[in-house]
Amino acid sequence: MAFIGSNTLVEDTASPEGHDYGILSPATTVIVDNDERWLSGLTYPTIDAGASVTLAPISGMSSDSDVSGTEVISPDPDKPPYRFYYPFDIKASMKASTMGSTPEEIYANAEAVIDTVTQKAIEIELWKGIIARSLTASDAKGNRFMGAAAGTDFIDVTPSGSAGGVKPRYGQALLEQALGDATIGSKGVLHTPRLLASILKVKDSNGVLKTNLGTPVVAGAGYSLTGPDGQPAAAGKAWMFATGPMTVRLGPVAVLPGEVSQAVDTRVNTITYYIDRAAAVTWSTSNLYAVLVDLTLDYA
Repeated sequence: MAFIGSNTLVEDTASPEGHDYGILSPATTVIVDNDERWLSGLTYPTIDAGASVTLAPISGMSSDSDVSGTEVISPDPDKPPYRFYYPFDIKASMKASTMGSTPEEIYANAEAVIDTVTQKAIEIELWKGIIARSLTASDAKGNRFMGAAAGTDFIDVTPSGSAGGVKPRYGQALLEQALGDATIGSKGVLHTPRLLASILKVKDSNGVLKTNLGTPVVAGAGYSLTGPDGQPAAAGKAWMFATGPMTVRLGPVAVLPGEVSQAVDTRVNTITYYIDRAAAVTWSTSNLYAVLVDLTLDYA
């Protein structure tokens, strides 16, 4: 005979995990840097800004015209070769009942929380620039993000006459062409909301979504339907972006308080830990490319 009694706390349930194909996937370079000197700001190179390439016949070869020193890639004086980035802090808290759990178990769960949410938090900042927008002009020398206002670094590749957006795969092709056309033609990364990534022509390659040309795709759970200048996309539309190679730098995880006695509230039998981790997310080329996609069009 079954009896209905008081609720029983069970711990052997499935634990949350970070989503696949996000900003911390192998699509980007992730560096865990415990040297805290970078937390006050870091400088990184944009490797294409000063590139100059010329073509010339090899000495001794005959030529019908003098093409010696023909420049095919020119440096852009408006693009800085080095940029500054001001890191941001990811803060989380973990509250749990002291009934049926040891402080060590709750502490471990607190560390798991920050591991799970770090990826989405970075994606939100990269897409919306919440911290980047709040910085003063002197601090925000290089905190670039997807939803920035159009400027010298922002290039909208949506074709003229396609104000309502293009087909998803056409948008993907336009961004890949833009990466090839850009200065030195460096490989880059495509960035899409997950609903858009689910209909693109991509395939899994060792934990990375890649296009037919091998371009990595980040399908961020923290990516939204807002576009340039933070404006929401119209119904049925979405923005997709392309950057150069991405680097995510993570600081050490800090869990406070250090003493269990300071974390416990004996009045209600709960224990609370506060967790934070610094992060920075940059790309190492000059431009940001964007295209507006119409999700209601044929996916081909």
